[in-house]
Amino acid sequence: MFTYGNALFTEHQLFKSTLGRDHPHEGLCRFASPGSFGIKMYDFLMTLNRQYPKLMIHYAYAPNQSIVRDVMEDRIDVGFVTRKPGEPNLAADIVEEERLQLMVPARFSDMDFLGLKNLGFINHPDGFHHASRLLQENFPKELRGMDEFLVRGFINQIARILEPVAHGLGFTALPEFVCTASNCKPKPKIFPLKRQVTDPIYRIYKKHRKLPVRFEFIFAEYMAAR
Repeated sequence: MFTYGNALFTEHQLFKSTLGRDHPHEGLCRFASPGSFGIKMYDFLMTLNRQYPKLMIHYAYAPNQSIVRDVMEDRIDVGFVTRKPGEPNLAADIVEEERLQLMVPARFSDMDFLGLKNLGFINHPDGFHHASRLLQENFPKELRGMDEFLVRGFINQIARILEPVAHGLGFTALPEFVCTASNCKPKPKIFPLKRQVTDPIYRIYKKHRKLPVRFEFIFAEYMAAR
């Protein structure tokens, strides 16, 4: 508890130190997102931070509802979420789209629904949700429910979800940002689908709070780099 409290105190001091200064290339920037989008966004922010070291990047990985709450309570300046919040005093605009993908082992060759059933599923906290959306869209006649798939493993560390797939233990469903960033060997491959499924990524912040100019700078750089 002391360590956590000390970190909050340090962050609060940094936040106070930036009040009254409004420079596009310096100051505390507090962001949060789900882990999948965070893989892409944090990599971008670190690249930008090397060019502008006076930017102080605070980045938290969190579920959608926690991010909404933290923005509402001023613990986070800007959040990124996959569902548009209903709170009337939050602004929300789409900045990205996240395509979902089915990932199978490199040597997997039975590219049909039965092949996936025989292979089995590697689950994660959003695994059934992602997989059911993809399978319902592409195999509406074959799919009765995700409970017909044998779950051969579960992991809640997003950066390691593809490891059991790489070892041939099953297939999984993930946002493309996670798949692109994976360094698994042999690298899992994308199961070909006729119909794509995407999630919008919403940037959220308080409507009546004027964000410092550094946030405008960061978002302009991000949109130019996409």
